[in-house]
Amino acid sequence: MSQASTPTPPFDTKHELVNDTELEMHPLNTKRRMDEYLHRETCLKDPNSTDAIGLNDIYSHLWMAGLLAANTRPLHYHKFLGRDIVIVEQMRLHLTWRNNQVFLKPIPKCFLNHNFWSTNICKDPALHNQVLRFLFTYIRLIKHESDFNLAHKYELLPEGISWKQWIDFTLPFPSQPTERQRDRWDYGDLRLSRINLVVRVFCWRPFRGWIMLRTDYNAYFTSFFAVLAATFAVFSVALSAFQVAMSPDFASPHVLKAGYWFSIVSLLLLVASFVGVILWFVALFLSNAIFAVKSTFGRRKRIRAGSSAQP
Repeated sequence: MSQASTPTPPFDTKHELVNDTELEMHPLNTKRRMDEYLHRETCLKDPNSTDAIGLNDIYSHLWMAGLLAANTRPLHYHKFLGRDIVIVEQMRLHLTWRNNQVFLKPIPKCFLNHNFWSTNICKDPALHNQVLRFLFTYIRLIKHESDFNLAHKYELLPEGISWKQWIDFTLPFPSQPTERQRDRWDYGDLRLSRINLVVRVFCWRPFRGWIMLRTDYNAYFTSFFAVLAATFAVFSVALSAFQVAMSPDFASPHVLKAGYWFSIVSLLLLVASFVGVILWFVALFLSNAIFAVKSTFGRRKRIRAGSSAQP
């Protein structure tokens, strides 16, 4: 039986954008530290959570959050849509967006160095695939020189790279990556609010979702009260209409009965809504407290494990 071929760097030494002299990896001089660095740079889950949900875990629902990778919008088009480019260092947040913000992870220098690929990335086929598909997102994001200038402006690329060098670097890449592999990279820019909805509904995480987009209770519950205010505004208009219809002496008994029960139901919904908001606040507070405790103990456990692994 033939063995699978060993992965190779997607570019040659002649076209690398960061040479060995420019690549300073002194703090990562041990295999353990290098493995930790690569895991941190490519992890698609929240490293601070022991039961985090990754985008690959909800792959079958990602169609709700975005289009396929071939439809990735270039940088200039995000600016056309009025979105600010926000730098993130977490791979899981790369190429996601909300409202007027799009989140992008800068390309680490080592991902543009041929020797680093040969020494550290090509040894692990899964890691090779992950980094390669990450680079493909930038091939789609930087299609024009205006995109390239935006990438430099927001420090998405290392300094000192010219437009011609970028073109030469991307030429060895195939026009399309390998076939769909049922992972996050099959899709382009993903909408965070839709990802949160998917996780809340299909993974039963009603409180935290995939990521907390609001970091204080005031902002979190403002959206609730906005919906409640709009709902009860409609009920208020309906009650006023019933009041007018019931005022004449010749009002139909059916109208009187409907108006009476509508008033009762409206009062019950009002009480239930405010009780529901209070219960939701208590449940959210407890969920955050449990998450904080788990994160603290998980972090301490990882620190102890790292200390015991040191020579």
